[in-house]
Amino acid sequence: MPYIWDKVKARYKDTKTGRFISGKQVSELAKASIQETGKLVSRLGSKEVRTVLREEVKRETIRQYLLGRGGEAVMSQKDWGTVGGIIKEQYSHLDDFAEGIDELSDAEVEARSFMYLNSAREGLEKGKREAADESGEAKQERWVLGGKNPCDDCKELADMGWVDIGELGQFPGDGGTACLTNCECEIEYSGGGEED
Repeated sequence: MPYIWDKVKARYKDTKTGRFISGKQVSELAKASIQETGKLVSRLGSKEVRTVLREEVKRETIRQYLLGRGGEAVMSQKDWGTVGGIIKEQYSHLDDFAEGIDELSDAEVEARSFMYLNSAREGLEKGKREAADESGEAKQERWVLGGKNPCDDCKELADMGWVDIGELGQFPGDGGTACLTNCECEIEYSGGGEED
């Protein structure tokens, strides 16, 4: 990646131009990563999904958190613990999925597999929060709607506008909204350089 992390601004800079990249660009990188992993999983049969999906959820969650956090160089034990907690929770859901996978159609297996991969977005958002907290510049957060048909829960969160950090009480992709892990929303932070 031709970017470096600015710890104070909690943003990436382009190494060639020295300019900050937008939060939207980071979100696009995150989405592209999940889509590429999803393409791999969608080509697998039910038997293969059982073994491969577990590893891909782990890898994608780590990638997403690192992208939101600012890379491996800024990771702390606390960060790795957060990542481990996200993965552990998804593993418990994956175990339930694996038990009933033989009773699902290929289309259902693919749809559920994408939901587990999308859960990695929680890692991106939690990484962004940790980076914003560490910068000390971010004071507020807001829920930004994404996708064509956001759920009512996401609309309510977006309607709150700018609130103190932590007041939203959840993260896109964490399964806490009606759209579950299919959430395409994101959280922006004020004062932390998210604005362009």
